[in-house]
Amino acid sequence: MSIKWIPLVFSLGGATLAVVLYHGFAPLVHSIQMSPQGRELTLFLTKKWLFDRVYNECIVPVALRFGYTTTYKALDKGLIEQFGPFGISNGVEKLVDNVKQLHSGYIYHAAFWMISALFIGLLFVSPGFDIRLLWILMISILFVVQGDKQTENTNA
Repeated sequence: MSIKWIPLVFSLGGATLAVVLYHGFAPLVHSIQMSPQGRELTLFLTKKWLFDRVYNECIVPVALRFGYTTTYKALDKGLIEQFGPFGISNGVEKLVDNVKQLHSGYIYHAAFWMISALFIGLLFVSPGFDIRLLWILMISILFVVQGDKQTENTNA
């Protein structure tokens, strides 16, 4: 028997017990309710204990505050926005800014970056692409970037 059936079983059992007691054993139930101990028990059980008020004023605000600060602020506004659409667009924007700094205005630099992009694209597409070409490409990128920095220093 699954734990999911427990509320149904207790609800049906309690309803069945109430019907049997009040219809089959009505004089016995009445004598128990009129006895001093039965009267105290009946008064104790029929009072309004305000469990709903305690629940709504003590437990619910804490749970709502926790849900707001944790799930909404931290997850929705934090992680999802950082790694979601806004994070991707911010990352692309930073990448474009870095690539703009590499542009010198010379035609041969633009051609070099286009050929570099072609080689990197071939690396991901072609399974037989030689990894040594990637090393040559990375070393040549370092030389071009260093050469750009040196020409900026001499021109300034």
